[in-house]
Amino acid sequence: MRIALLGASGRTGRHVLSAAAQRGHEVSVLVRDPARLPADVPPETRVVVGDSISPTALTELVKDADVVLSTPGPTAKDRHLHESTAHALLSVMRERGPRRFVGVSGAGVDVPGDEKATRDRLISGLIMRLCGEAVKDKPAE
Repeated sequence: MRIALLGASGRTGRHVLSAAAQRGHEVSVLVRDPARLPADVPPETRVVVGDSISPTALTELVKDADVVLSTPGPTAKDRHLHESTAHALLSVMRERGPRRFVGVSGAGVDVPGDEKATRDRLISGLIMRLCGEAVKDKPAE
């Protein structure tokens, strides 16, 4: 499978990149700073340097991909990162493909239709109180 990965230099993305490479998938990653990628990035990984809201960078990232995996974590620097990225990415995906998108989020994110256990609803509430601004735009993704 050919995977287009956003957030490959982050805490979750590093693990996704490693697992995908170990399973023999072709991976393309979008990063702002290639120096932040893990030292053990497989040499066959295609690295696209750019911003996640750049149509040019996203078009290059998704070229020939079967699926897009989005793993950026919350950030206080850009409180609309996930929503802005999803908006730009959907435009590119509609035009060029692929048709499959997987967005990775944490337990603190609530979306319509969630069927969380009481414990998980409490955790979500706590995360929203403690980190509200940093995770507020994730459901908009």
